[in-house]
Amino acid sequence: AVMASAATFRPGTLASPWRGGDGVGGAGARGRRFRGTGGARPACRKSATTSTDVSVSSHPLTRPEIDALVDVTGLDALCEMARAVRASGPNPTVVTFSPKVFIPLTRACRDRCGYCAFAKDPTVGKPTGNDERDEPHDNENDQSSRNSSTPSAIYMSVADVLAVAERGRAAGCAECLFTLGDRPEARYIEAANELKALGFATTVEYVAHCCAMVLEHTGLLPHVNAGVLTFDELKLIRTVSVSQGLMLESASERLVTEKGAAHWKCDTKKPDVRLRVMEHAGELNIPFTSGIMVGIGETRAERVDALFALKKIHDDGGHFLQEILVQSFRAKKHTAMEHHPEPGLDELVWTCAVARLVFGSDVCIQSPPNLTPEADDTKGDSGDGSSSSARRNGWRALLNAGVSCWGGISPGITLDFVSPEMPWPTLDELACVTQQGGFSLTPRLAVQPRFVLGKQNYEQWIDPNIAPFVRVLSDAEGFARSAGWCPGRDESVIGGSSREENFLGTTEGTTDGSVEYGDTEIVSSPEKKPPPSWRAARLPRAKDLVTVNGSFSGFTGIRTGAALVLPDEPPYGSPTGVRTQELTQERDALDSAINRLDARGCFLKNLAERGDQSLFQKLPPFDRLYENGTYQQRGGMCADLSGTASRNVASVHHSGGSIPGDEAFAERAEDVRAAMQILSSRGNHFDKACHVADNQRKQQVGDVVTWCVNRNINYTNVCTLSCIFCAFSKGQKVDAEGFDLRGDAYLLSLDEVSRRVREAWNRGATEVCMQGGIHPEFDGETYLSLIKAAKRGAPEMHVHAFSPLEVRHGASTYKGGVSVSAYLSLLKQAGLGSLPGTAAEILSNDVRHELCPDKLDTKAWLDVVSSAHDVGIPTTSTMMFGHVDDDTIETRAAHLVAIRDAHLLSMCRKAARDGAGDGTTERRRDDSGLSQDSSGYDESDEESLQQNYAYKGGFTEFVPLPFVHFEAPAFRNGVTKKGPTLRECLLVHAAARLVLGPAGLQNIQASWVKMGPEYAGLLLNAGCNDLGGTLMNESITRAAGAQFGQEMGPDELTSIVKNENRTPAMRTTLYKPAKRERLGVAKNAAPLLEIKPSR
Repeated sequence: AVMASAATFRPGTLASPWRGGDGVGGAGARGRRFRGTGGARPACRKSATTSTDVSVSSHPLTRPEIDALVDVTGLDALCEMARAVRASGPNPTVVTFSPKVFIPLTRACRDRCGYCAFAKDPTVGKPTGNDERDEPHDNENDQSSRNSSTPSAIYMSVADVLAVAERGRAAGCAECLFTLGDRPEARYIEAANELKALGFATTVEYVAHCCAMVLEHTGLLPHVNAGVLTFDELKLIRTVSVSQGLMLESASERLVTEKGAAHWKCDTKKPDVRLRVMEHAGELNIPFTSGIMVGIGETRAERVDALFALKKIHDDGGHFLQEILVQSFRAKKHTAMEHHPEPGLDELVWTCAVARLVFGSDVCIQSPPNLTPEADDTKGDSGDGSSSSARRNGWRALLNAGVSCWGGISPGITLDFVSPEMPWPTLDELACVTQQGGFSLTPRLAVQPRFVLGKQNYEQWIDPNIAPFVRVLSDAEGFARSAGWCPGRDESVIGGSSREENFLGTTEGTTDGSVEYGDTEIVSSPEKKPPPSWRAARLPRAKDLVTVNGSFSGFTGIRTGAALVLPDEPPYGSPTGVRTQELTQERDALDSAINRLDARGCFLKNLAERGDQSLFQKLPPFDRLYENGTYQQRGGMCADLSGTASRNVASVHHSGGSIPGDEAFAERAEDVRAAMQILSSRGNHFDKACHVADNQRKQQVGDVVTWCVNRNINYTNVCTLSCIFCAFSKGQKVDAEGFDLRGDAYLLSLDEVSRRVREAWNRGATEVCMQGGIHPEFDGETYLSLIKAAKRGAPEMHVHAFSPLEVRHGASTYKGGVSVSAYLSLLKQAGLGSLPGTAAEILSNDVRHELCPDKLDTKAWLDVVSSAHDVGIPTTSTMMFGHVDDDTIETRAAHLVAIRDAHLLSMCRKAARDGAGDGTTERRRDDSGLSQDSSGYDESDEESLQQNYAYKGGFTEFVPLPFVHFEAPAFRNGVTKKGPTLRECLLVHAAARLVLGPAGLQNIQASWVKMGPEYAGLLLNAGCNDLGGTLMNESITRAAGAQFGQEMGPDELTSIVKNENRTPAMRTTLYKPAKRERLGVAKNAAPLLEIKPSR
């Protein structure tokens, strides 16, 4: 229960009655134009009667507990409890909004609610009302919702719907909200006739058609509020929308039966009718929005009745309600209730707080910011387009009451047609107030994250026809991407190497940049089918709504290395008491996560370097990396999923001897959650995570940024495996749409391998990286022959070759099959210098089962690289991220911790073999200063460039590999995202530094092929100290559609490094200084010879 005892709370100051009475009257209630002066206190001022003696649980309260609580608890104490419950739920430092366009498909409605100005009688064009008074309607200031080419039309035309939706898409919207009157054909013959002329029998059929057209032409996700629907109608709309909604409004029957009440004569507003619709929605697994009205004549007790009615439906229906909307009544002209008093701010805040306590931590509580009552009688508008300070204080009060979402907001495209006289606030001012409260304003989709986190949730909640549209708009945490950047190239680049040159939309013939759809076609050649619309590029490119830190606005000091700062004097006024402990708690959570990983890594590294065998008890086996399910089920990172702040790190990892297996796994699970804390950072917390990672990079390896000169030799693109992400291996030539998939299959001869190695050496290379597909004719002898061919080409060349998958294939096919260790020894004897740690993808069997079902599983991959370490072959490590549904921050965090633990165990075994055990616990600084020449580097910095790196076993480096989606078969089939966002890329590299660096894996590489030169440079400020290689003949990433790739010479790499005020240096594969002679040759290399296709 939330309260330790009801007696610990004292009554508040509110005068409004709890049981019965006149509902929302009392001193705090006032009409919009008839404002009272008594009883209203400034928002968020601490009441003298507020009690702070509270204990809070994230579990929802029962009705008896709520009744007991509200009878004796003041508003401030109630808000404190609600705020604490909200803080224990998913994404506790995020407040969302849905960037949307509002499509009022029809304003005709069979109902006549007393407060509604949206519904219009299509025969006379005035609000319907319900008090039987036919007053003239003033249309002077009425902004038409239809904008139809047919002035008398009852329904918006498809062309008009698409025009509005396209303007929204270009402005960065992700949601297309369809709100309309309830089944107008049941009341108006004119509506029925118009539907018949359009070719539809019902309004619902027309809504479904319009949703399908919006998906096809704009990619926006429809959310449909179509009124009271049947089971079959809900099922139909589910196939063309991502979510649906129906407000309960009230559970009070008397509001329907009493003359003059808000819902008098509106049979569809009967609570049991609307609850039955929601029951059907739960049966159909529809993510659903509902909510209640505040101030339409109900009592507080009836309001709580409505909340508990929704809660029961929610629990019985499998937790299908994604958000509870708490909406304040605002009186409107020319309605039956235009003189009805509006509820005060305290009444709305009280209801939001109670809603949070009823539904607990995991259901979103939403309140529209444009309908927020003011805290006092100051002016409503500032005159400059921004909201008044009183309105902003109201938003702060709502945040203080546990509200976690502002709902849908149109970024300057459409009105709130239900309340057009109350415009949405600007996103700038809303972001400022949200940030002051310690939250990041984050765009979301029309479906909440918990419905799209993980494959299981997609399969349960999202129709397969809609799922690809959701994936291309979402990030790894289920929020909206809201930014166009993708790994590999700018997605707005049309043509070139990409087949996705087909696009929707044209601005020709328009004056406002909007898209005319009458003549718009998908551009494609006559013999080819157009691609699915979710895959087609769209012009103009949508506006980015978030900065690199993942929030709408906020400080982004990643390039300057500036520390976390929150301004004391925000542009929209300073907060008044709402700046609560959430910001401090999140800082503590992030700090604790970083400190835990640092302390754990250093302690475990000390054991490993001494060869202390107790390490093997402190690090459990790799058959369990994390507990799957909780993160996805709850919809995000939760405070109680990250216990790092309360755990005494010293007490759990400085104890001597072994620890029980369950405790060892629990410690690993805590490390995974700490890494998740970093990977979930947004806004200012993102900046801090990157800043701390950069500081650790400087402490661990100094300011030198390294790179090597190397050549990729992919000896075959023929592969028997079925990895769904791979655009390099060859399969069918043409897909079902008639597009050429890939070039011809090839297999290099051994002589060609030797020639390419020799040419690379003559161009300054120190390494060749050799990998290829699992060719059906390859066996263990093949890989030995490839190494020998490379050594014939250049005996001094370091051969960095064969993925763990290829090694296992070679071992299983060499002379009837040998152990992996024995085969690795043969490869080493033949000249293998090191092993690329590719084919890791994500070390989660859930991910691997979908992404690469016939590759090594997680344990097998870790076993191969560990075996390589044990026979003296160094390996790199990688992680490919940003693809399938189960690739979440949880699996990424578990991957990082698994890499760390495998590295430590290999170090420990090597130390034991080498006879270590001197007890050294000093934390070393590994300044990777490497060779330089006088033309490229400052000789005065020579001392800081002394090489201290010494390979002690395990991995030499970690290379995050953002998924490039453009040509990937999985993306073309609709089962992946468009790669990770830029924020995710930066956080993965920062988390890698913070997880791996303290454990001794201190080389974190930025892939310029995936990120591009500019953003590879940005990664140097987020923990990276290496840029990989020059990559002659890079082909795998370019096959996936990246525009970066073929080769980047020493001068270009040096320029990237110097632009970030760092010191460049050329290295070898094993992070030793490259000879000056090699650098000189590389800087003056002749162009590569043209490669002729091999068969």
